[in-house]
Amino acid sequence: MKRYFKHVLTHIALIAFILSTTDIVKAQTPVPDHPDNKASVNYLGMGQSMLWFNIRYDNPAGHYFSVVVSDDGGNRLYEESNVSKDFYKTFALMPDDIDKVTFVIRGPKGFSLKRSFRIHAHISEDAVVTSL
Repeated sequence: MKRYFKHVLTHIALIAFILSTTDIVKAQTPVPDHPDNKASVNYLGMGQSMLWFNIRYDNPAGHYFSVVVSDDGGNRLYEESNVSKDFYKTFALMPDDIDKVTFVIRGPKGFSLKRSFRIHAHISEDAVVTSL
């Protein structure tokens, strides 16, 4: 039951961050995952106890494409169909309950990009207490 509750909270947090963030400063130079520099999925790093990823898909012709983000159990955390010419989306995931995350972009003419990331997170908090 505890794992289910964490799973639900992870989904809620992901949706909240997706809706609240439209763009984040790029922490690294994007490396294209597709030879024609059409799409990329990047891990940006960890901040605010969240794992940050971004997806970029250049679609100059404005064709229909879809983006799916799923966890290790195959549960869809995010799904969108779009015709945007310059798609850029940032995702924040809580590392507590996810062991693997997969990003899939499907476009016209059989274009498909799938990137999976294995997550091994160890979060520790340090406190310094001094007497006054």
